[in-house]
Amino acid sequence: MGDAFSRVWVTMWLASGLVLTGVARVSIRLALRALRRRGFNLRHVAIVGAGYLGRTVAETLQATAWAGYSVVGFYDDDVAKQGTTIAGRPVLASADAVARDVEAGRIDQVWIALPLRAELRIRDVLTSLRAHPVEVRFVPDIYGFHLLNHSITDVAGLPVVSLSGTPMAGRNRIVKAIEDYALALAFLIATSPLMLLIGVVVKLTSPGPCSTVRSA
Repeated sequence: MGDAFSRVWVTMWLASGLVLTGVARVSIRLALRALRRRGFNLRHVAIVGAGYLGRTVAETLQATAWAGYSVVGFYDDDVAKQGTTIAGRPVLASADAVARDVEAGRIDQVWIALPLRAELRIRDVLTSLRAHPVEVRFVPDIYGFHLLNHSITDVAGLPVVSLSGTPMAGRNRIVKAIEDYALALAFLIATSPLMLLIGVVVKLTSPGPCSTVRSA
């Protein structure tokens, strides 16, 4: 009888832990979305290319504020566009200036929204950003194509190709560690009453190994 009760309670504990984990993940995601809508926990994005594709990227990111992306502005070589506003964001300077602003700490990610025919310009931008710890993404101008399906990531409804990434370091690493410990502590606090109850019930309903030896 004791073993049967133990298996039942272990099963209940595992099921409860799974449910609580799911609830915690959903709660955290909803909390992050709420914070991002209020301007917190944002990743600042610079868009290289102020053409139709760049405009589409900016409008999409602004329409999906819950994703946590904030468009700083555009960088385009067209002098006529510099100083103007597109999709509510300024065209700041030429593409050559994006590395300077990345170094100044204003930008977390650079999204390249140039046509494939601008291969040389894309290479120049990548070369200028090579020494900077910034994530660079390329937004293809052919939506829905599957030539690079294995390396395409959907971000806020946009197909993007990750060209380079940066490992967590410095304050990002500290923030991630604090987040992990906080989540672990919250989960432990949430599940501790249930684990305590399970332990008490198992203790009261199971005679234990010593009683089994004596009866034998």
